[in-house]
Amino acid sequence: MKRKRRKFTAAFKSKVALEALREDKPISAIASRHGVHPNQVSSWKRKAVEGMQETFSAGPERRRDHEEEIMDLHAKIGESTVEQGRAKVYSIGRQPLFQQAPSPHVSPKLHQCEVLAGK
Repeated sequence: MKRKRRKFTAAFKSKVALEALREDKPISAIASRHGVHPNQVSSWKRKAVEGMQETFSAGPERRRDHEEEIMDLHAKIGESTVEQGRAKVYSIGRQPLFQQAPSPHVSPKLHQCEVLAGK
C-alpha cells in the first residue's frame, strides 16, 4: 500500500532549514528528528541560503519591479473597463441597436445628444 504524499508548511520547512543552517547537529539527525529524508533537509537548506542571497542583493530593484508590474496591471484593468463600457446595447422600440460608446476624447454630452437626435 502506498503512503500518502505529505505536504509541509512553509513554517515547518523554514524551521528545519534554520536548524540545518546552525550546523550544530548532523543533517541525518535533524531529518530523523523531524521525520523527513536527509536529502529533503539539504534541499530546504540550499533554498534558504539562495533565498537569503536574493533578499540582501536585489531588495530595492525587486520592489521597484513589483511596483511597476502593479501599475501595469492597474492600467490594463482600466483599459478593460473602458473597453467594456464602449460596447453598449441600446434598445429603440423592439429592435436592438448596437452602438459604440464614445471614445475617451469625445464629450459624453455631445454623444448623448447625437444618440437622442438619431445620428
